[in-house]
Amino acid sequence: MTIAQTQSSQYRDPDIHRPIKDLWHPEWTVDVGQEITVGIAKDDGCYVVLSQLQTGQWKPMTHIPVEAAKMLGRLAGG
Repeated sequence: MTIAQTQSSQYRDPDIHRPIKDLWHPEWTVDVGQEITVGIAKDDGCYVVLSQLQTGQWKPMTHIPVEAAKMLGRLAGG
């Protein structure tokens, strides 16, 4: 027997085509190759790696490309 679980809509991922509140603005951009650029912003003293949506807005990434990681190292003074 399978038990169905319902989730509140607040826990679902937002649709990438739906406009979201534009909270993120990168302070630095990094070319990671293949015509892809990621952004880096600072939030409460922490660096956040951002990807740009088709709408032009930025959102945090879960993956950090190698080139962005190198830039983070330089920004952190390491």
